[in-house]
Amino acid sequence: MSQIWIAAGIITILIFLIVGAILRKTIDFAKYKKEILFIFGLNLLLPTSLYYLIRIPIDHLLNGWFSSYPELLYWVKSLYAPITEEPGKALILLFPFCFKFLNKNTIQGAALSAGMGFGIGEAWLLAYLFAGNPTVNAYQWYEYTGFMNERFVVAIIHGAFVGLTMYFTVIKRSFTLGIILAMLSHFLLNFPIMLFSPHGISLTMENRQIFLMLWTVLFLTLSIIYHVWLGNKPGRSLI
Repeated sequence: MSQIWIAAGIITILIFLIVGAILRKTIDFAKYKKEILFIFGLNLLLPTSLYYLIRIPIDHLLNGWFSSYPELLYWVKSLYAPITEEPGKALILLFPFCFKFLNKNTIQGAALSAGMGFGIGEAWLLAYLFAGNPTVNAYQWYEYTGFMNERFVVAIIHGAFVGLTMYFTVIKRSFTLGIILAMLSHFLLNFPIMLFSPHGISLTMENRQIFLMLWTVLFLTLSIIYHVWLGNKPGRSLI
């Protein structure tokens, strides 16, 4: 058995213990248990659902259409995550009991719950996709620190992304602005990964890793600030 499964289990526990503990302090869990668990569960299923129901079918279409233009195909595929994951996370707004639940006092908890679900769901999807790779199977569980760190960061940052959609939809009454900001933020997070690739600007592996680490830390910091802001100053305008 690939030990990436163990790594996925460990990061799941850590997200529950750390982000879950913060969640319990930001919202009355006993009062809103149904809504929080629903948001968590929906986002838990989201990465796998989007991958198999949307991204793979789109992949087949685009590979046929752009088979003669591999560079263009690469950049078109770079839009997958923002334009599928952010609307997917916004599906909770279609459920009346969830929409009614969201207000300036509950958005922070809802965003954290969504981020938890998405981060854990993506960890297990990636574990499933990579478990059959002989190179991956050669690693011990403790050698997956990069994988585990990234999944934890995803839980925080993706919670902030959907928090943008929630805030602008519920407080500012502008779903369009919220979803655009969420997708744009998501694209900006991923952009350096695509830019400093064989299809973009050439960098040494060391310099690429340093830049991507700093970029991720920047987004993580901004996401934490935004989560705190949602809880402390929910009535203050962002724009």
